[in-house]
Amino acid sequence: MTSITVNLEDSKAKSLERKAQEYGLPVDKLVAASIDDLVNQADPDFERAMKQVISGNEELYRRLA
Repeated sequence: MTSITVNLEDSKAKSLERKAQEYGLPVDKLVAASIDDLVNQADPDFERAMKQVISGNEELYRRLA
């Protein structure tokens, strides 16, 4: 596992601590969960292409169903 150190402005660190407290999580767990969400997001270009293909083939999908 890799460790990363991030420097934050004091105000941002306090906001992060408050947010972690709201969720009942330690700060490091909240940050890790946020990073997981970020890196697991689908590529917007892929999402757009997928929607175009599905939309373009909608009639075919209906016939096959």
